[in-house]
Amino acid sequence: MYRLLAILCFLAPLPGVAQTLKGRVTEKGSGQPLYPVTVVNLSTQKSTYSNPEGYFTIQAVAGDKVAFSYIGYKAAQYQMPISVGVYTADINLEAISYRLQEVILMPDYTQYQIDSIENVKTYRPFLSRSKSSVLGSPF
Repeated sequence: MYRLLAILCFLAPLPGVAQTLKGRVTEKGSGQPLYPVTVVNLSTQKSTYSNPEGYFTIQAVAGDKVAFSYIGYKAAQYQMPISVGVYTADINLEAISYRLQEVILMPDYTQYQIDSIENVKTYRPFLSRSKSSVLGSPF
C-alpha cells in the first residue's frame, strides 16, 4: 500500500513539469535561416525571438500551441505533444507574395495637366498682383 502511494506521489507532478521546445526557423524554399522570427506560446503569452542562425528556445507544456511569425511570411503554429521532455521542431515559413495590377507610365502630360498649365500661365498676372490698400478701390 505504501509503495503504491509513493509511486502515485512521484508520478502526480509529472504533467506539471515544464517542457521546452527548441528548433530552427527557416525559409521554406531556400532553407535560409530567418531572423528575428517572433515565437509566442499562445497559452502563456510568453514570447522570444529566433537568433541570427534561426534557432529558438521557448517553454511550453503539453497541448500548448506555439506560433511563429515574421514580416513577409505566412504565420505557422506548432502543437506541443503530450509527454515530458525537450522537443526539437524545424519550422519552415512560406513567403507571401502579392500580385499587383499593371502600372502604365506615360512620357507626356495628360490633357487635364496641359489645361492646368495653360490656365496658370493665363491667370498668373491677375492672381499674383498685390491687393490695393485703398478702401473702395476695385484694384
